[in-house]
Amino acid sequence: MKNKGITLIALVITIIVLLILAGITIQSITHTGILKNAKQAQLENKRGQISEYLKLKLINEQTNNPFGSAEEIITATRNNVIENIDDLKKIGKEVTIEETSTEEEGENVDIYFYVIVDKDVYKVELNDVTFIGEQGEFFPVIKLKSISNTTNTITVEVTTKRNQGGKLEYYIKSEDKEEYKLIKTTTEEKYTYEELEQGKKYNIKVIAVAENKKTVELIVEQTTGKIGDLTEANAKFTYSPSTWTNGNVIATVSTDVTGFIIQTSKDGNTWSNTTSQTMSVNGPVYARLWDGTNAGGMLAGNVTKIDKEAPKSFTPTTSSTTNSITVVANTTDQTKTPTNGESGMEGYRFSKDEGKTWTEWQTNGTYKFNDMLKDINGSTYNIVVQAKDKAQNITTSTIVQATTAKNMEYYINEKDKLLATILNDQDANTRLFFKDSSDGAIVAMAYTQVENSSPDGIKFDNFTWLHPILVSTTENGAKYYGDSRDEWYNQSMNDIYDFEYKGVKYYCSSMTGWVVMGYNNEFFSRYTTTFKTLNESTNPYKNGVSGPKEAGLALVKKYLGE
Repeated sequence: MKNKGITLIALVITIIVLLILAGITIQSITHTGILKNAKQAQLENKRGQISEYLKLKLINEQTNNPFGSAEEIITATRNNVIENIDDLKKIGKEVTIEETSTEEEGENVDIYFYVIVDKDVYKVELNDVTFIGEQGEFFPVIKLKSISNTTNTITVEVTTKRNQGGKLEYYIKSEDKEEYKLIKTTTEEKYTYEELEQGKKYNIKVIAVAENKKTVELIVEQTTGKIGDLTEANAKFTYSPSTWTNGNVIATVSTDVTGFIIQTSKDGNTWSNTTSQTMSVNGPVYARLWDGTNAGGMLAGNVTKIDKEAPKSFTPTTSSTTNSITVVANTTDQTKTPTNGESGMEGYRFSKDEGKTWTEWQTNGTYKFNDMLKDINGSTYNIVVQAKDKAQNITTSTIVQATTAKNMEYYINEKDKLLATILNDQDANTRLFFKDSSDGAIVAMAYTQVENSSPDGIKFDNFTWLHPILVSTTENGAKYYGDSRDEWYNQSMNDIYDFEYKGVKYYCSSMTGWVVMGYNNEFFSRYTTTFKTLNESTNPYKNGVSGPKEAGLALVKKYLGE
């Protein structure tokens, strides 16, 4: 039996023929718009569904409020649509319900709102719901919502419609410019122009560029504010310290004006964002308000109490007595300059030991040092004075030497100098007394009474002796001798007494024997001397150690002028 069927070649040819026929059929369908018409019919059906849905919402609100105003019904319809937005999302993918409006293309119209579904735009108004076209066919709408300014910024806020997917371009130009400058491209509907000049008019242009490249622009004018000046009426400078100083002064400005940065400057050119400036010299200081770009008028202060220059150099003068040194100092402050003040003199203080110790400060430039005698020959001191101005700058004077003066009525430093000649009328003897050394001393004659004794052992009720009294700050200086070398006659060579007065140790001579002026109140001796007598014979010092010491102390006080 013979097998029947098709060969492999015949099968391939058959498949090719079928493919050719299929291609011809698809091309025929496409060329005749069958698919296009089907899609269009589907779109029209979708648009019809949406329109009918929105109409039902409108009719529903009209029924619920038959006497309501257009605004009430349209607002209620919009709210209803928003509440049931998921119904529309079942028909389309992207759904937007815009705000209600009474303006369209620059004209006032009855209240309405737009619903956009998959870029198809539907207008809902009181009398109807209509499909008005695809979103890409419309120009965007832009409206000014608000505009405000500070001294250096302008903030503009707009609202847009039919600009989904589009951009906003923000331009600006000042009143003295011809061309706008693009500052920012963004999707944000609010923008702040910064770093603007104060008190200047600017033109603001905002262009809405829709996704379909269609544009619309908004132009407005706005003038920036102006920063107020700082004046003595609204601000002030304070200074620390406020009195004279030889240091720095901090100048601080304060004001009741708010909203700006306070700046200060030392030269009016270089500014710091601080309320204070530290001034190292006298001079002006400035303050102003600043907004980050612009500044107001300056308030000027002035630092005047800095004095860093010490008083002028000086040399004190001195004058002396036997026990005091008077110092006179006088100087003035340095002359005022533009950067350094002249605070004036505040006072002086004095030192007698080259600055080791000082007196208290005083306003007077004269000071008297008392109790200065430490040596009968004169005491020398290194005197120095400091002068201080009101800013506490101090100048120290040159050092001057001052020596206590000698009272030559009492002072003696000659060896073998004749001190006194005593004539005894009773035995016609003449007795001479001489200074023993060249050490400085003070000398006088003194009466001293001796009770119930005498040099030769004879008892008398009273003797009144006359004798020299020598006082010195050295032991040898207090010695004197007579022209006879009799032991009693030269008792003062051996018996030297000492005592202290005002912190100084003094040595004084004793009485020399055989110098009897009288006894039992009868006097029979006379004397001559070139020196003073301390007391009267009727008022003698008492015998013993107390007598010469009393005479010595009296001599010291006379010498010191007390």
